[in-house]
Order: sequence, then C-alpha cells, then structure tokens
Amino acid sequence: MEPLQIQHIPLTFVSFAFDSMTHSIELSQTVQNQLAILIERYKLAVEELERMSVTLAESEANLAQTRKELAELAKGSESLKWAQGAGGSAEDRAALKAKINEWVREINTCIARLNA
Repeated sequence: MEPLQIQHIPLTFVSFAFDSMTHSIELSQTVQNQLAILIERYKLAVEELERMSVTLAESEANLAQTRKELAELAKGSESLKWAQGAGGSAEDRAALKAKINEWVREINTCIARLNA
C-alpha cells in the first residue's frame, strides 16, 4: 500500500470556505428562528380564531334568544292593545273594527285564491 499523500491547499481558500460555511450556518439558524416564530404566531392565531368562533356561536345563540323574546313581547303588546281597544274610547273601538274588517278582507282574498 502506498502512503496517503496530503495535498497542499492554499490558506486563503480554507479561510474563504470556513467563512462561507459559517455564514451559511448563521443564515440557516436565522431562517430556523424566523420559522419557529412564524409557527408560534400561527398557533396563537389558530387559538384566537377558535376562541372567536366560540364567542360568535354564543353571540348568535344570545341573539336568537333575544329575537324570540322580542317577538313574544311584541305579541303580548299587540294583545294588550287589542284588550285596551275593546274597552277603550270610541276612536279605539273604531280603529279596532277597521283593523278586523281589513283582516277579514285579507282572509277572504286568500280563500278566494285557494278556491280558484
């Protein structure tokens, strides 16, 4: 076997290669750090989105309940107006009678359309 021969490499090339490799390692570490920051921000954004989705669902449920309550209150208010109109002044009774006549006409129109 022949002895291993070592070739002479200029010192400036070794220095350049070492500087280049060091720079590449630094760039790689910088990219890794930035990627880790982005991943953490993404996870935080996903968590915030999930919290906001829950809040939205709760708000929508509250809104639906409020609308239901409002409809019930409006219905009760209408009933109260009817009750007051029946025993109220002559003007109130006249308005009540006119409203009833209007509804009777609408019902008759609907019946006529159904029969046609």
